[in-house]
Amino acid sequence: MSDLEFQRLTKENYPTIWGSDAKTFESNGDYKWMAQQFEHGPVLEIGCGNGLSTRLLAQRAPLMSIDHNKKCIEAAEKLINADGASTFRASQLSPRGNLNDVTFLEGDVFNLLPWQHKAISDFEPKWVVCWLIGSYSDAVQQHLPSLPFEEAIAQYRANLEVALAKIASNLDTVQGVQFVHRLFIPWDRKDEYQNQFATFYNQNIFIGTRFAASKESVIFREWQIQNQQSGIAYRSRDSKEDSVPCLVSILGK
Repeated sequence: MSDLEFQRLTKENYPTIWGSDAKTFESNGDYKWMAQQFEHGPVLEIGCGNGLSTRLLAQRAPLMSIDHNKKCIEAAEKLINADGASTFRASQLSPRGNLNDVTFLEGDVFNLLPWQHKAISDFEPKWVVCWLIGSYSDAVQQHLPSLPFEEAIAQYRANLEVALAKIASNLDTVQGVQFVHRLFIPWDRKDEYQNQFATFYNQNIFIGTRFAASKESVIFREWQIQNQQSGIAYRSRDSKEDSVPCLVSILGK
């Protein structure tokens, strides 16, 4: 993704541009595959996008979804309400909805307010998921103003995952944290990459928390590219000619 392409991702158009990618994940069954990597139970979702992932998760169990972009929340609410399901906005005055509602919380994982921490704790999530996280350009640049855009995007994701793992570690009800990314790897070396991912996450993301990844909890899935209008990808830095596009799920338990 070029600097110009990155700049076109604004707070207002992010859910629309991301929507093309989300439709691909839905039609491929990728979202269902992501959800199959952990057991049923209340889920805390980080980043609702345009709502397709949120809708699928809400069909499985009680769901709270956090996003710092109100435009994404509005798009997700519209999608879910169109299916006849109820949504609820957590606030300081009414921190929690009914268990049958999809609860949305507008907040920044890097700077959650005390009442937002309490709302999450009161929800009692069993699983915390963060799928294909991205953000609009201003949010990334404000967080890491001195880095070139490609480095800033990668570091933004890493910093968010560290913050999220720490938040989850302080919630006694949470049994696991799942991250999902796109990348390219040589498929015949996926066993080697399982070990590499588990080691990296244990040493850099889950360090200091009560979670850990194992080789068995790192799962790859070949991914059929159809639409990538958003340009939001987590590209491997050592892509080779024999590499194939993949999704990787890392589950820390």
